[in-house]
Amino acid sequence: MPGRWFCWQWTRNGEEVASIGIHVAEDYVTLGYTNTPRDGEPQTISDTVAVVWTVCHLGGERPWFLCLRCGRRVAILYGGVHFYCRHCQKLAYKSQSETRMDRLIRRKFKLKDRLGGEGWWRKPKGMHQATFDRLRDEYLYYEEAAEDALYDKCKKLLGR
Repeated sequence: MPGRWFCWQWTRNGEEVASIGIHVAEDYVTLGYTNTPRDGEPQTISDTVAVVWTVCHLGGERPWFLCLRCGRRVAILYGGVHFYCRHCQKLAYKSQSETRMDRLIRRKFKLKDRLGGEGWWRKPKGMHQATFDRLRDEYLYYEEAAEDALYDKCKKLLGR
C-alpha cells in the first residue's frame, strides 16, 4: 500500500539489537535498517529499492524488487551491508552444499513423513495400496543407499 510505514524490532535479553523501518511507495520501497553488534556502535543502512510490476497470466499484477547491484528482478532481497539479491550476496540454497549422503537422508525422511512418520510400515488411511507399496520400496531404497554412503564415507576417513 503506497504511503505506508511500518517497522520490526529484534531484541536480545529485552534490549533492542536491530530494527528495520519500511516505507512503501508506488514504484519504490525505502528500507532503513539499524544493527547493533555485540561489541560495537549501531550501524545504519538505508536503501531505496525500485519496484516494478508485471502482468500476471490470469489477470492482475505482481510487484518485484530490482536488485541495487545487478538490476535483476527478484522477489526477495537479503540484508547485509546493503539489500541485494541472493546472487549478489553470494548466498546458496542449503541443498546446494549438501553431500550425496545428506540428500539421501533428506529424501528418506521426506518419504517417511509421507508414509505416516514413526509408523511408516503401516499404510496411512486413505492412501492407495499401490502408492504405499511404491513409497515404502522407495523409502527402503534410500535407507539402504544412505547406509552405503555412510559406509563409504567411513572407509574413506579410515583410509581403506
